Amino acid sequence: MGDWAMTIFLGFLLVAIVAGLVTLAIISYKHDKANKIDKETAEKLIEESLEAEFENVQVRATVVDLSCSAEVIGIKKPKAVEQYRVAFETEDGKTFKFDIPQEMYEGFEKGQTGLLTIVDNELYGFEIE
Repeated sequence: MGDWAMTIFLGFLLVAIVAGLVTLAIISYKHDKANKIDKETAEKLIEESLEAEFENVQVRATVVDLSCSAEVIGIKKPKAVEQYRVAFETEDGKTFKFDIPQEMYEGFEKGQTGLLTIVDNELYGFEIE
């Protein structure tokens, strides 16, 4: 009777393990299926993101400040990096400051007035009047 009871116990244990594994497989399948999108939806999302427009602002502004500074970067091999900045003030008093390359910096002078174009919070252009 002891061997028979042990066989029944092992049988129930095996059934419980298989049932648990099947349950985990079903949960995993449903989770994976819920996180997947079909090809058509994926293509539509990609197309929409490619067509997304950047924030574009054009405003009349004046160059009010130009600055150049050096910043030391690095620990093992420190080096000085020059940073060039320009600040514009709009007719309604708003100030915009941008880091710019040296070549662009050399083209600005305080007091210049023109049409400032900002695309996605970056200086895109400045047409001097």
